[in-house]
Formats: sequence, structure tokens, C-alpha cells
Amino acid sequence: MDRSKEIVRVSIVGILVNLFLVAVKAVIGFLAHSTSVLLDAVQKELTAYPSVLQMHGFYADTEKKAVSFDIVMDFAEKHQAEMAEIIRTSLTEQFPEYHFMIVLDKDFTN
Repeated sequence: MDRSKEIVRVSIVGILVNLFLVAVKAVIGFLAHSTSVLLDAVQKELTAYPSVLQMHGFYADTEKKAVSFDIVMDFAEKHQAEMAEIIRTSLTEQFPEYHFMIVLDKDFTN
């Protein structure tokens, strides 16, 4: 098998395993009403998006079922608002009880 096909295959398997772990951690988080487990599941979800450089300002209100956080995206991502909406939609599908608010933050450092 050529090297580029192997890289793609391993990347796809890695993403699928991460998504599975997100689902498992989400269920545990919901059952335990654990903010830290929810945070970890959101962080794992964000690893599937290479243009997301970091997340900060995470806040989860488990009683109101609301989550908010800021993300910093690579300047090379030309469609940052659309990407944030894709992420929000994906999280909402995985955690239908929660309302997600994502703030796009800028990183002006080198």
C-alpha cells in the first residue's frame, strides 16, 4: 500500500475512534452531570477540525443545559463563521439537550 493511502486510512481511523470516545464521554457526562467530562468530550470533538488552534473560556451550565466557549482558528481558514457553525451543529447532534454558543476569537500573535 502506498504511504499516502496509509496516512489517510490511519487518519480516518483516528478520527472515528475520537468521535466514538466523544460519544462515550458525553453519555458519562450527562449521567453524572459532570462539567469536566463534558469539557473533555468537546475538546475531543474539536480535534477533528485542524483549523481550530485552541479553545478557551469554557463554561457549562448543566442545569440550564447551556455551553459556551471561545475558539481560535487558523487565519488560513477563509470560512471561519461557517466552520464554527459546522462545529456547533455537530456538537448539538451529539449533545441534543445542550445549547452551544461558540465565540470566534482572534489570535494576533506569531
